[in-house]
Amino acid sequence: MFNIVFSADNNYIKYVAVLISSIIKNTQRERGFKDFCEADYGLIGYDKLNFETLSDEEKCEGYVFYILSEDISLENEQKLNTLASELNKSYP
Repeated sequence: MFNIVFSADNNYIKYVAVLISSIIKNTQRERGFKDFCEADYGLIGYDKLNFETLSDEEKCEGYVFYILSEDISLENEQKLNTLASELNKSYP
């Protein structure tokens, strides 16, 4: 499972929405989280994840998006919820 965190105010929340949509629409569905854990990306200072040691929740496929903000308008919050509902139809 990928946990992705954004920080945006009401002026930039539309760009976060575009980014979330792009992440979902460009997901390679034939590759799973286990494939990501087992790949060698050659990142110095970052060890590969051992998929077998992860909890069942951590092994789940998908994304969890977090948006940190103090001032998203109710209208934009509703738009984000609608976007989430639409994206959930195409990618669980």
